[in-house]
Amino acid sequence: RGMMGDVTVSVVFNADGTIASVTADTSGETPGIGSQASEAAFLDQFVGQTCPVDVNTISGATVSSTAVIDAVNEAGEQAK
Repeated sequence: RGMMGDVTVSVVFNADGTIASVTADTSGETPGIGSQASEAAFLDQFVGQTCPVDVNTISGATVSSTAVIDAVNEAGEQAK
């Protein structure tokens, strides 16, 4: 859950358990602020990591970016 509503996240894992890609739908979040959590500048930092991920939140969009981080970590748990 983001600041304004649900944030939908999709994670693709490589065979070795590292993250291949992450997409996020933050269309319900504040444009220009929370919506940054669905941009490549934020999502690209997940690629190559294993869960639990260690990434930085977005200043001013902490709730939205934390929602993405939490969803990625939950996907990692489910993938195990």
